[in-house]
Amino acid sequence: MVGNPLAIPVLIGLGFSSLSATAPRIPEVKKTILTVDSGEARHLARSVLALEDADQVRACLRRETGK
Repeated sequence: MVGNPLAIPVLIGLGFSSLSATAPRIPEVKKTILTVDSGEARHLARSVLALEDADQVRACLRRETGK
């Protein structure tokens, strides 16, 4: 899941303090982590937990991140 930058804020919002990624992905993952506000990430995690399916989660993440 860490390979998808859209998921990283959710993982942080859920309280994950350690993430694992393949070596080529580490710079992008690190860059994404450094941009995440923990309060906003917690709010985002609560929001996606209330959704019913993966399509709704992806749409929410795209909307919230502007990607």
